[in-house]
Amino acid sequence: VCVFVCLCFTITFIYLFIISTVSTVSTVFDKMSQTPQAAIQADWDNREFVETISSGIRRIAEFLNDFDASTRYKLATLNEKLTSLERSLEFVEAKIEKSNETPG
Repeated sequence: VCVFVCLCFTITFIYLFIISTVSTVSTVFDKMSQTPQAAIQADWDNREFVETISSGIRRIAEFLNDFDASTRYKLATLNEKLTSLERSLEFVEAKIEKSNETPG
């Protein structure tokens, strides 16, 4: 469930990034028709925006990778415990079966 929520968040974030980038690029072109200083300022603003979005996406990817590794480790540990319990259960079942077979 958490992976699904993270994936939905990531997709939404990327969608908003694309929408914002389109509007930011159109702002740059609007300002380029005004003055060179305004165009330069708009370009720097756009670069700062892209860097912010890129670092956000990078952090999300790192979180998802860490979450994946953590989940895989926990699932492997749980699998080992379940395997051990299954072996113990089989052993107990065999002992019970053997005790039922011997007359006594």
